[in-house]
Amino acid sequence: FSPVIASVAHPITITVDGRGWGTDVAAFTCVFVSVGANASGCAGAPEGARYVRTNAVSVTSREVTCPSPLWPFFAEKVDFAICDNGVEVVTSTGSKVFTFFPEVLHISPIFGKASAATTSITGAGFDVSRASPSYLCTTSPRGLNSSLSFAFTDPGDANRQYVVCDLPAWSDPPLGGQKISLTVVDTLLDAVIHPNVSFHLDRDGEVPTHVSPNVVPASGGDVVNVTGDFFTPSVTYIFVFTSADHTVSSAPATVLSKTLLTVATPLWTASAGAVTLRVTRDGVPLGGAGLPFRFT
Repeated sequence: FSPVIASVAHPITITVDGRGWGTDVAAFTCVFVSVGANASGCAGAPEGARYVRTNAVSVTSREVTCPSPLWPFFAEKVDFAICDNGVEVVTSTGSKVFTFFPEVLHISPIFGKASAATTSITGAGFDVSRASPSYLCTTSPRGLNSSLSFAFTDPGDANRQYVVCDLPAWSDPPLGGQKISLTVVDTLLDAVIHPNVSFHLDRDGEVPTHVSPNVVPASGGDVVNVTGDFFTPSVTYIFVFTSADHTVSSAPATVLSKTLLTVATPLWTASAGAVTLRVTRDGVPLGGAGLPFRFT
């Protein structure tokens, strides 16, 4: 039968070849049951087993097709069987194994320093109960591997989990940084979870260092420039102005060069005075304590 692997969150169509299947599609079901259940599951859920069944969608004398299920448990290898009116017709235990792998839903942050980048991969199906770390990220190009990671429950959603990828140092990225792809691998299941998660490695030093002018009217519309290094045209920089009780963000800044950003100041509606200017990149604050600024 094929294919033999699928995401916990995206069903696929499985085709089982054989002979003499019959023609009554309603008679056939596909059963997925955790390894070690000592039962196919055709007669119902084995006691204590993780178990899901789906209905066949087509049948001919030579093949049966059915969808894989949404697997509501952690990713794992399971026994697979075809049932005809509740009777197993394909031996499952030890011979027909299907693999569910985790589904990647989100990566944050999407960029980091080339010398030491860390990102978190959030998804469904990562196994938080494993006794040893078994997830890693590998880069393309170069094929560099992160250290192995445990899976942890997402504090904001109990139905999601995340793994942490500590990426190895990337030597000599271009001045504008290096766009790479991360492949997430479950080493215990020997399964590629996601082949192309985009990530951007920055040259070390992308920290705003100076703003000019740093005193402008609160009415907005004045052009200010922030200098630094290794700014990248392909991403979005926002200037965020903050006082003790008020925050206003600019429109996206223009990248004039790898050392210079420019933007028109927004309208400042709070009391005039000193504020802190921070620059964010795709919503994430760049390093440093912020730059002193004043609205009059």
